[in-house]
Parts: sequence; C-alpha cells; structure tokens
Amino acid sequence: MSIKHCLFIFFSFLSLTVFAADKHPRVAELEDKFKSDTMAYLEARFPGLPFSVSVSIDPLRRSFSSNYQMKGEN
Repeated sequence: MSIKHCLFIFFSFLSLTVFAADKHPRVAELEDKFKSDTMAYLEARFPGLPFSVSVSIDPLRRSFSSNYQMKGEN
C-alpha cells in the first residue's frame, strides 16, 4: 500500500471520529432501556435462540416558538 493510501485512510478515520457527536445522557439512557426491554422480550419469546439487538435513537430538534414553555430539563 502506498503512502497516499495510508494517509487517506488515516485522515478519513480521523474525520469520522472528530465529527462523531456525544449523545445526550437521556438518549443513551433510553437506548439502554429499550435494548434491555427488547432483549428480555426476545429471550422470553424465543428461549434458546441466539439474537442480537441494536438500538439507536436519533433525537429530533425542538423548534422554540413564543407559545412553547419549557418544562423540566433544559
């Protein structure tokens, strides 16, 4: 592999890690809860069968208008 290819792969990987945003703690908490609930259901429904569960929540952005009153966590 040439040096150009190595540098390209390195900078591609670096750009992906830089732009990966950390999830809000509530989003991570919900993902863990949904994953554990789903795994419990599948284990009860299909005992002895292997499975894999992956949960990813993509939160939507709220639009703030004059009628919107924030409650709870900011």
